[in-house]
Amino acid sequence: MAPSTSLRSEAGDIALGDEARASADAGVGPLADAALAFGEAFAISLVDDAGDGFALQRSEEAGRVRLEVREVTGEVPGRVLASESLGPRDQLTVPVRVQGRDRVLLLQAADLNGGGGPFEIARLRRALAAAARTLPPRHEPLLRAHAR
Repeated sequence: MAPSTSLRSEAGDIALGDEARASADAGVGPLADAALAFGEAFAISLVDDAGDGFALQRSEEAGRVRLEVREVTGEVPGRVLASESLGPRDQLTVPVRVQGRDRVLLLQAADLNGGGGPFEIARLRRALAAAARTLPPRHEPLLRAHAR
């Protein structure tokens, strides 16, 4: 059974891969992918070959980050799965369906522009590389991204 959408305040620093799985409240399955996205505002869809998946929209609001996740069917964003305002240590858990399988997004938002930014960026790069070593080998990415 997939976990429900939830927001956990003060979950900790940004986590990737198995570290993110361990930090999630609900049990989640094996790691399927790991990624970092950055910028003040963006809107992207991540879809499989059938054009199904999810869309992410990020915007800044009153010192926090608004993340919206929508279901995508046939390349068209539809139903809102989650829309939450996150602080720098919050974690949003959102169940999604990708390639006919239930998956779980673990989303976090942080500002890396402070004095510790370069060290945190280096830590995240190492975590991303470690997560990549545990992922199943693929000839094609699980999802393709495009701007909305």
